[in-house]
Order: sequence, then C-alpha cells, then structure tokens
Amino acid sequence: MWLKRLYGTVAGSLLRFYIWLFYRPRLNFLCGELPDEPVIFASNHTGLLDGLIIVTGMWKMGRPSTLMAKEWFDLPLLKPIFEYSRCIPVKRKGVDTTWLKMSISAIKDSKYNFLIFPEGHTSRDGEIDVFQNGVLFLATKTGAKIVPVWHGPARIFFGTEVRIGSPIALPEGFTMRSGDPEAVCSQLRDAVIDLEPKKEEKKGFGRINKRKLVVLTALVLLLVAHFSGIFA
Repeated sequence: MWLKRLYGTVAGSLLRFYIWLFYRPRLNFLCGELPDEPVIFASNHTGLLDGLIIVTGMWKMGRPSTLMAKEWFDLPLLKPIFEYSRCIPVKRKGVDTTWLKMSISAIKDSKYNFLIFPEGHTSRDGEIDVFQNGVLFLATKTGAKIVPVWHGPARIFFGTEVRIGSPIALPEGFTMRSGDPEAVCSQLRDAVIDLEPKKEEKKGFGRINKRKLVVLTALVLLLVAHFSGIFA
C-alpha cells in the first residue's frame, strides 16, 4: 500500500510539474476573494487535460477534489496518480450515486474545494453545452457556493488562462423538487460564458515563454546528443 502511495505521489508531482512547465496555467480572479469555506468550481470542458491544468493552477490555494470518468480513473498505472490528485470516479452511463456521497464527504468532512464540469463531457464544437443537474445536487447537499470558472483550450508552450468569477449562492429555499434546476443551470452556464475574455483582452495572452522554450530546447539537444553517442 505504501509503495502505491509513493508511486502516486512521485508520478503525480512529475505530472503536475509537466503541466506547469508546458501549459502554464494562470489564475485570474475576477471575483476578488473567495469565501473561507469550501466552494464548488464549475468550469467549461474543452479537453482531457482541463482538470489537470485547473488543479495545477489552484495548487497553492489547496488542490480541489475533482470528478472524472470512471473508465479513466480505473486504469492501473494511472489510478494511484488520480487518487493522489483527489479525483473521484463517476460512471457516465447508468445510475451512479457513489460519486455524490464521496463528493459530499470531500466538501463537508475533508473541507476540500471541489471542481466539476457540469457539461458532463468535453465540448464537441467549441461551444459550452447545456449544464447538467449534478452540480446543483452537490450544492444543495453541502450548502457550498458555486464559483463559475472559464478557461481557454490547452495549447502546449502557450499560457492557459483560468478565469474565476464571483461565487453564486442558490436561491433561498431552493430544492431540486420545488425549484427550477434548468433555469439555475442556465444562469450558471451564462455566468461561465460571461467570463470568456473579449478579443482585445486576448492580444497580450498566449505568447510563448522564451525562457522555458530555451530550457526545453537545451534539454532536447542534450538528449539527442546523448543518444547519438556524442557523450558515449
């Protein structure tokens, strides 16, 4: 067991360093300060690396627990890394309530922030899809506020901006039965869309970090020289 944890810790740290080096997640707080209590980050979903990029960017403020597809979570070599990263598996087909119980425990008992992708899948056409009700179930069971998050597509060597909006509390007395979940999900989706930077705001972002590019080039040249026998 300890060997599995050690592997997960080391491999997870290396993966986080890789994300930090090549994808450069940058947090942009448009909300001022977040509440002292745990919150639920609700983000758009552009690709498979979204969770890693956002969690790496939030590392200093305490890495949040994250939902992820069970078929990915159960991969033998990757499972210890996902466990180290506080991922919670969820079945995308059929009825599954295990994720909800584990998520509630992560927020109420462990006091972790939580990251969820309400679309339930990666974007098929670049547009943000309809938000599912899972984020509302989690908010009603824990009392945590929902914080909208927008991030751009992951592009290697270019910075990935992560924009964090103002916390949103559910309407007073809201329940999944007596409230209007579709309307609240639509409002939350609109809040995420509103965080997307305008064209003029994108001009100064996404440039290649020259220092890291030089370091990467030097490492590649050293590896090529080594395997070509120059240093043999």
